[in-house]
Amino acid sequence: MRRATDQIEHIGTIEKISNNTLHVKMLQSSACSSCHAAKLCQSSESKEKEVEVVTENASQYRVGQTVMLIGSVRQGLKATVWAYMVPILVLVAVLLGCFKAGCGETLSALLALGSLIPYFFTLWLMREKFKKQFSFSVE
Repeated sequence: MRRATDQIEHIGTIEKISNNTLHVKMLQSSACSSCHAAKLCQSSESKEKEVEVVTENASQYRVGQTVMLIGSVRQGLKATVWAYMVPILVLVAVLLGCFKAGCGETLSALLALGSLIPYFFTLWLMREKFKKQFSFSVE
C-alpha cells in the first residue's frame, strides 16, 4: 500500500498533446510562497516548469485541462543526489586532489570548477536515460 507521503503532487495545465505525450506546465513554488507576506520576502520563489508525461491514453485529455502530476519521493531524492550531491563530491575530490598534488589555491579551485563541465555534459548526454527514470504520471 502506498502512503500519501510517498509521492510528490503538482497541479498543472496541459499545454500540448503529441502522440502519447502530454506537455504539462506546472507552477513549482517554494513552501513559503503561499504565505501572505511572500511578496515582501525575498526567500519565496516560484517557477513555471514544463514536464513531458508519456501516457497510453493521451487522447482522453484536452489542451487547457488541469491535471494532477504524480511522482515518487524516491525519484526526487535520486534527482537531488545526481544534481547536487555528486557534483559537490566531485568538486571536493578534485580540489583536495589538486592540493595534494601541490597545485596552488587558484589553480586547484579552477580545476575543481572545471571538473564539473564534463560531469554536467555527461548528465546531458544521458538525458534520455534519466527521462525514463524520472517521470511523472497523470491522475
